[in-house]
Amino acid sequence: MDWSKETGGDYEVYPEGTYQLRLNDWERCESKNEKKTKQIRWKFEIVSPDKYKGKPFTDHSALTEAALWRTANLVKAFGVDTSECPKMDTDHPVFEAIINACKERLVYANMTEETYNGKQNNKVGDYQPDSHQAIIVPEIPKAVEW
Repeated sequence: MDWSKETGGDYEVYPEGTYQLRLNDWERCESKNEKKTKQIRWKFEIVSPDKYKGKPFTDHSALTEAALWRTANLVKAFGVDTSECPKMDTDHPVFEAIINACKERLVYANMTEETYNGKQNNKVGDYQPDSHQAIIVPEIPKAVEW
């Protein structure tokens, strides 16, 4: 038995619906499968509905060419303007600055429930912007080499 594959963290599964989330933090990680795909682990706090206010929610987005659209959509839903940012690798310091600009920002998540590997969990169908939140331009480090 591979204990690292069979043991998982405790988490709450929320009913399907739309949730307002605040991004508290993020970190780089790898998928638990054999591919060890690079990912971002998004660490949210539920803002609404009130019944779940203050509870944690975690989501992941793969940092692969085929899945980068999901990270880009989430960053834009946070109200971060990336229109002046050039193409870059996800290991670039500016990429990290853009993701850091999302911290403490709000977003709406349309969550569903699903069964994956025999366990119930939540899946986010899409993220939508909070229209009451101002658009921001991320602070890009000046001494960056492209």
